[in-house]
Amino acid sequence: MNDNNNFVMQNLYSSMENLKILSGTITALEVEQDGKKKVDCAIIYYQNIKIIIPIHEMNIKQERKYLRNMLGAKIDFIVLEIDELRKCAVASRIKAMKIKQKIEFNKYIVGDIVEATVISVGIKHIKINCLGSDLNLRVDELNYGYIQDANEFYSVGDIIKVKVLEINKDALDLKVSVKALMKDPYADIRIYYTEGGEYVGKITGYAPNGLYIKLRQGIYAVATIPIWMKCSPNLNDSVIVRLYEINDKKRKIYCSLLRIIKENK
Repeated sequence: MNDNNNFVMQNLYSSMENLKILSGTITALEVEQDGKKKVDCAIIYYQNIKIIIPIHEMNIKQERKYLRNMLGAKIDFIVLEIDELRKCAVASRIKAMKIKQKIEFNKYIVGDIVEATVISVGIKHIKINCLGSDLNLRVDELNYGYIQDANEFYSVGDIIKVKVLEINKDALDLKVSVKALMKDPYADIRIYYTEGGEYVGKITGYAPNGLYIKLRQGIYAVATIPIWMKCSPNLNDSVIVRLYEINDKKRKIYCSLLRIIKENK
């Protein structure tokens, strides 16, 4: 066995015997035999050793789709068993999370900025691991303004910064925010926009009484559909609008659609 293999095995045994936390990227989803039943498992290759983490050791719902959503995510694990002959090991993510929580929660307070890893991405939310805890963040917690699909902004494996809003070191509860690190775009709205001004925007959705127009991230206007328009415009059409009211208290902008400058066909 060469020096590199020795180092790998030393780490694996240290994890199993001394609870050393190891990390790796989930690169596959396989079905493994666990006694009399077959179990979905996350697969990590730790150098030349195959790490098998059964779904019940992953801290997720016991459905394959949730495990599939984590493909490409870097996670922590603690080794439970080693089979040197087969060059594989069984590990637990849950065990690593509990150990990491006890260590990390004592390091931070409300207001601190910490790193988190994106472990899955949905349309209207992302799931992150932060200080050993898995947290779901909805799109309205990620940015100011409307986000149609979180996949446009985040990918599994991304390292992002979040601000600690609440932390309970006894209960190991945590609340963080991405948006809290951003400047509210309405804080200086009248520096960039004025009633009567004409601006380029993009249609992002259909309002009950018209269209939602994105002027920039976090700044949206509602436009009525003009009489001259023969058919409803398409999402993502680029348009020119004229602002006729900026309501600072309600954080709303009202505008009229002047013309379409680029159609999204």
